[in-house]
Amino acid sequence: MRANKPFCRLALLVLLITLVITLAGGPMAGAGGGGQAHTAFLTSVVPVPQYGPVQGRGQAQSTAAQVPGEEQAVLEEIREYLRHYYVDPLPPEKLEAKTIRALLGGLGDPYTAYLEPEDYAQFLSSLQGSFNGVGLRLEKQDEYIVVVSPIRDSPAARAGIQTGDRILAVDGHSLVGASVERAMRLMRGEAGSPVLLTIWREGRGRWEVRLVRETVHLPSVSWERWSDGTGYIRLEDFAVRAGEEVGQALRELGPVKGLILDLRGNPGGLLEAAVEVAQAFVPAGPVVQVYERGRAPETLQAKANGRLGLPLVVLVDRGTASAAEIVAGAIQDYRTGVLVGERTFGKGSVQAVFELHNGGALKLSVARYRTALGREVDGRGLEPDYPVTGREDQEAQARRLLAQGLRPGRTLVLVPGNGVSAPSVFVLRQGRAYVPLRFFTEILGVYGARQREQGVVLLRYGPHEILLKEGAGEVWVADGTLWLPLRRVVEGLGGSVLWDAGKRIITTLF
Repeated sequence: MRANKPFCRLALLVLLITLVITLAGGPMAGAGGGGQAHTAFLTSVVPVPQYGPVQGRGQAQSTAAQVPGEEQAVLEEIREYLRHYYVDPLPPEKLEAKTIRALLGGLGDPYTAYLEPEDYAQFLSSLQGSFNGVGLRLEKQDEYIVVVSPIRDSPAARAGIQTGDRILAVDGHSLVGASVERAMRLMRGEAGSPVLLTIWREGRGRWEVRLVRETVHLPSVSWERWSDGTGYIRLEDFAVRAGEEVGQALRELGPVKGLILDLRGNPGGLLEAAVEVAQAFVPAGPVVQVYERGRAPETLQAKANGRLGLPLVVLVDRGTASAAEIVAGAIQDYRTGVLVGERTFGKGSVQAVFELHNGGALKLSVARYRTALGREVDGRGLEPDYPVTGREDQEAQARRLLAQGLRPGRTLVLVPGNGVSAPSVFVLRQGRAYVPLRFFTEILGVYGARQREQGVVLLRYGPHEILLKEGAGEVWVADGTLWLPLRRVVEGLGGSVLWDAGKRIITTLF
């Protein structure tokens, strides 16, 4: 941000807001919402500037008197924040909407939202780490309120509600097209009171379940040492003390033969907390790159070497988002562990919370991030090294890897394909395995550039650099896709390749 803007820049980059939701609900909405995930907002709330909104409203003044007085004032205030701080420059016509709903809805950004004073007060009260509800982390996808994950030992978890379920209605009140804040208000209530949820699930259809609200507590970190000497750490979110609590977990676990870090269903939290947690598992160096409008990228660094050399498996799923993706991405980039599970959610934006003069608040997207190696996360997510569905199967795979003496480093499994350019498949050509260039650039984070005039492909990964000639058995092109010899490239970049003829799969190790 530029210094001449009358707001504090520091607060704008403190936060990597949790998942997809709107401010008050965060991914922890009233049903499950409102606990530790909201702590993420605590240090990034920007007070009302003492000298009022930014000067020079321009076209924002043209709609004055078209909206009732109080809403008009808030609308003008929001316009100024959008004009100066939104992650992308907005054309004037985007700022001409006559209502708050139309203004923010026109952005097409599910992470930017307005909080009514009542919602904001409810959000602030939720920072205590417990609430009365049914225990669901929620997000909005298109017109639907969708479950990110149920909170452990909550009424929703005991009722079997799952990640991906749509909450269609609460006590007969439709949530189709509604905000997460509305879902939060409807699902919260006195402990002991009943609430009826109407749910839709793919493959099952629509059904109803009656739950009884109770006080739900939101732990951030839990851990245990298994009988086989494996350490297990479960991280629920990235609240203020997440880094400290993970450090405590590692100390209390003591020497272990391997470690499982469970980030499944983790919706994210504080950006600073993500860096603190990551530095427990990666060497000192870059953890995440933050791209803020009009500024050079800012690289946040791990300041100390983590537990390098300890076999590490990170469990991820489609509910792993935001700050959790930063940690998983850093571990994957530095090859200090492997990811097991499902492709992660893919939230690569940074938000800040601005208090407004009427007691409400604006949650605003102010930046984007990439992993340590510059990999895009937003809308893509992270591809696990070992794709596995089902919680029990994921945990079993993690145990197998540790039992086999998983060495620290990047391990990826490829399966034979039919020539389709998918990053996780290979094809055999004249006895050699070839993979798309995308495999190296999108999954491994390798820098790759095709130099057409020289007829070569340049690949660079850390200290390693190789040149491949098009033709000559090194690079071949099919339907615009560049296919590269797997073993030649992996070994040239410092890794190794294992071929399982029986299963016809290839494993690459770095």
